[in-house]
Amino acid sequence: MVPSILSLGYHAYRVIPVTVEVHLLPGTLGMQIIGLADSALKESRERIRSALLNSGYSFPVKQITVNLLPADIKKEGGQLELAVLTGILVANGEISPGILENHIFLGSLSLDGSVRDTPRLVSALLHAAKYEKRIAVIPAEAADMAAGIPGLRFRTLQAVEELPRLNELEIFTGKEQPVPLTGTEITFDQLLGMEREKKALALAVAGRHHALIMGEPGTGKTALITAASSLAPPLTTKEKLESSEFYSLAENSTFLIQAAPFRSPHHTSSDAAVIGGGAKPRPGEVTLAHNGFLFLDELIQFQTRTLQALREPLENRIVHIARAQEKVTYPADFTLLAASNPCQCGNLFSRSATCSCSPTKQMSGLNKISGPFLDRISIELDVQKQPVLQPASKSHTWYREKVLEVDERIRSRNGKRGNNSLNRAQLMEQLRGRTEHKLLEDLSQYFSLSQRGQIGTMQVARTLADWNRKDTIGEECLEEAFQYRSIRLLIRSVFSRAA
Repeated sequence: MVPSILSLGYHAYRVIPVTVEVHLLPGTLGMQIIGLADSALKESRERIRSALLNSGYSFPVKQITVNLLPADIKKEGGQLELAVLTGILVANGEISPGILENHIFLGSLSLDGSVRDTPRLVSALLHAAKYEKRIAVIPAEAADMAAGIPGLRFRTLQAVEELPRLNELEIFTGKEQPVPLTGTEITFDQLLGMEREKKALALAVAGRHHALIMGEPGTGKTALITAASSLAPPLTTKEKLESSEFYSLAENSTFLIQAAPFRSPHHTSSDAAVIGGGAKPRPGEVTLAHNGFLFLDELIQFQTRTLQALREPLENRIVHIARAQEKVTYPADFTLLAASNPCQCGNLFSRSATCSCSPTKQMSGLNKISGPFLDRISIELDVQKQPVLQPASKSHTWYREKVLEVDERIRSRNGKRGNNSLNRAQLMEQLRGRTEHKLLEDLSQYFSLSQRGQIGTMQVARTLADWNRKDTIGEECLEEAFQYRSIRLLIRSVFSRAA
């Protein structure tokens, strides 16, 4: 009977179950791997041979055929080596086939027979946890990481020589681990004044609203956003595992994400790097920022094509990538936090300095922030230089506790995080009365908001109501939400002057 071993491999940037079949035939000494194995897997033949001999086993003097199923999908991943070696030992009668029934084998091999960790193993273990009746056999050095995956049952191996007594080894069970709050070196306590900006960014974090800050150089835009990211509530176990899977696939990470991701690609990054793609589609920065933040510093320095490509994931929170031979969908539920000078000299919106840029230069940068892109931004702030020694009225700890409180209110009402997914009908039902309906209509007209822009502003107003512990959206919340729409008015004035 041909031994059949379950393992988990990769096809491009996704995990696939792989059944490993090993057949020994009379003939010349040799080993052939079929089933669309990549070059790295084919090179594993010599590692497997050396690991067997150095572990005290004989290498079969036969023709060894290793079949990887499904046969029509290309496979990657060094963690298949342990499964192949186990299949050879069973087929050669050196260990009992009974160990194959309830296990998933994951691990690569050293020449001396030790079982080693492999890149992207985190994503494989997350999928292994879905096989409730199976026990994952993993490298001992991955035990600490595996212990944080709820529902995963696993045994650990130090070396190949432990395989015959596999059923005697202890079975461990992964459990939920405490998830700490995000921490950064910069906090609101270090930023004097700017109470309006701090509150607006705290609202963006609590309600998951996209935000853009523009202003003079040196006003603390980057520091504000970096500090605001540390206000993020702890990730749920589901969010932590989702983010860990894509970090493992895209960056070969060997750890579990513990707090909200914070991604900050350079402004020279290509659209494929930010959105995802390539000849072999891979996750981009928007997917690595899933359940966290995507920080675009110097926004108007990014390529126009990249900013326009962001429009779909900003609204739909997923990314569809289609290539000739591959179609994939990646999650992209992130909060965009962007900062930028409004022009090359940075003084275009300043109340205390004069802009030295020509009208053409002024508009060339602002043209990158198209109307449809700005419609997807719910909080817009222009930042001015602060008076010297202006004290902060509220501490960073106060803002963090307030964000946690608002997050709890939102989840209790909506059943999930954030107000950014509420539709127009849901929001209109929460307006307090006729006065609020009329105010919404008048201010939307004054700010020239589209339907999408109105919804974004109402979502911020809903978060403000939660901030104020109100059950409905009142007039004061609507007025404050519209105050966070200042950039579009400044851009409009620039283009009016140029006309």
